[in-house]
Amino acid sequence: MFMRYFLILICSGIFACSSKNSSNLVSDKEITVSIDTVYLDGKGEIIFVFNGLSVSDFSTDQRLMFNFDFMTPSIEIFDLDNLEFQERILLEKEGPNGVGEMVYDFNLLEGDLFFAGSRDQNLGLFSFKGEMQRNITLEKIHEIKQVPFGTLALKQSLVLQSEPLILFGEFSDWSKNDGTVKEFIGVWYEDEEYFEEYGIEDWFGFENYRAMVDLGNFKTSFNAYWFLMENIPGGVVVSTNLTSSFLWFDKTKREFRLVKGNHQLIPNTVNAVLSDSYPSNESFSNALNEIKKEISYLKPVWDWDNEIFYRFAYKEKFDANGKVVASQVYLSVLNKDFSIIQESHVPQLNKSPNFHFVKDGKIWIFENVEDEVSFIRVKIDL
Repeated sequence: MFMRYFLILICSGIFACSSKNSSNLVSDKEITVSIDTVYLDGKGEIIFVFNGLSVSDFSTDQRLMFNFDFMTPSIEIFDLDNLEFQERILLEKEGPNGVGEMVYDFNLLEGDLFFAGSRDQNLGLFSFKGEMQRNITLEKIHEIKQVPFGTLALKQSLVLQSEPLILFGEFSDWSKNDGTVKEFIGVWYEDEEYFEEYGIEDWFGFENYRAMVDLGNFKTSFNAYWFLMENIPGGVVVSTNLTSSFLWFDKTKREFRLVKGNHQLIPNTVNAVLSDSYPSNESFSNALNEIKKEISYLKPVWDWDNEIFYRFAYKEKFDANGKVVASQVYLSVLNKDFSIIQESHVPQLNKSPNFHFVKDGKIWIFENVEDEVSFIRVKIDL
């Protein structure tokens, strides 16, 4: 379809009626929010929107977006300056150049390489010709941690450097015989055979947000928390939905730092907790909704132009059937030292923001409109 561009001037299912609004800030200043929507010209291609474009990365100038399609598999390249599909790079799923099943970990690297990690623990570095340059295994990490091979699971990951290899990720350790699991954020320096980790028990009380749920035929453990990673020059931000505090990993100092939130407009953490067990999936979902009513945090995203972070948070409202009917959305602005400089309710948004990033000083929020790619762009005047 042809490219369309318009200011939002009427009510929709996503926004309130006005497209521009001023809201009071904790800093006694005002934030002005302007919103428009742009559509990507797909050039007749069927764009992979199953993951909401969340398995993606960007060129260093932010002009190109690389969206990973694990079904084909392929990499779709979008020209964000001209808002059009540019090309598709076909890949193999199996064989010596195979990327594996269900790739959810993906990032670009120096030297025209990219990293792909699949849910079947197939990890590798690939060229844009689709050729595997090297296979990555976790055997050395097991040896360093002195646990039996196969007891460490990599839940999400990214490669910070290809040569020498530096792998960053969220790990689960199932090596204990009592069935308990230890979760941590880890960094593996392959050439040094060194592994640095940060246990989430030092971050927040995760044990209060894990429960056993009876699904009828079997029981299984569910978590009410998840982690999101944002890779930027200088470090990696690891955040969670349950607390405004987040981890900062400094690539130069090679150390973790816990950054605590200091919000005045919204809670700094969730207060509700889970029970140890639930008799059904429905009862667990109801408990999860109680948590979501309080607050949920999204990851901080980096504004390359202005060297600040934007971070959304939201409170969800549910009807009697447990269906989300609306959300109160909040936006915090942090400087590069992670201090909150402004925060505000954003009444123009009345649903939790989808995958988003910052380009040209605007927050671009993905929206699927009848399987077409559109971006709701939020401009903040500080």
